[in-house]
Amino acid sequence: MATSATRAQEILNASFGKGRNPAVQLLQGTIVEVVEPKTAPADGSDGRAICMRFRTDRTFDETSGRAETQPGVAAAMLDAVCANAVVLHSSLKKTVATLEQQCSFLEPIPPERDLFATATLLRMGRRVAFLKAELRLGDAHDGPLLARSTQTNSLLDLPEPRSKAKSSAPAKL
Repeated sequence: MATSATRAQEILNASFGKGRNPAVQLLQGTIVEVVEPKTAPADGSDGRAICMRFRTDRTFDETSGRAETQPGVAAAMLDAVCANAVVLHSSLKKTVATLEQQCSFLEPIPPERDLFATATLLRMGRRVAFLKAELRLGDAHDGPLLARSTQTNSLLDLPEPRSKAKSSAPAKL
């Protein structure tokens, strides 16, 4: 049975606070939007996308005295949104191992501000997914573009959820 995008979003967001995804938890990430296009996009992409909100703490500031977040933290946000896009759009059946990530940093990443990362599936096959992602300040669609990336991911099966009910089979003596 396929999991709806809304239900998958609820499950993923609930897992971030339970230590099941420490990178997203550390970056204070949450999924805020899921896009399932009704028609094929003109750019030839798959068109399925998710948007996540992140917020960095002062602990990520460079020691140079400038108030900006290290670019590696922004790369981690872009990686996290891409991975969660695959998990969500596979109905919680797949996860990823990042094979390649290329990032372009266009503006300094400010600390202690709401940052929005949007990942779009370009193509998802049986073993590999291709995605593009953008990181924006303050607004997911119209905020200033801070960084963008493209990513290639290897698809891995997620284990089936364990049943909380005990087996009804009789115990062997």
